[in-house]
Amino acid sequence: MIGDLVRPAPLHYWSQISLVVWDMPEDYFAVYVALAALSRDPRIDLIDAPSATRRQRDMIAHEAIVLTEDR
Repeated sequence: MIGDLVRPAPLHYWSQISLVVWDMPEDYFAVYVALAALSRDPRIDLIDAPSATRRQRDMIAHEAIVLTEDR
């Protein structure tokens, strides 16, 4: 996770949740649709790590928080 949710500043109207995903499923459009249905305010941005922009890669390197599932 990167962006507004991991920063110490309070969330605001323009805040968005940015989730970085490695090994994105082939049917990733279904994931986008599910996230859009889950929340439009704040917006949930899904980033495919290998396709990340330079700015996104910098954010990943400097502020990412890793979310894992305990099994």
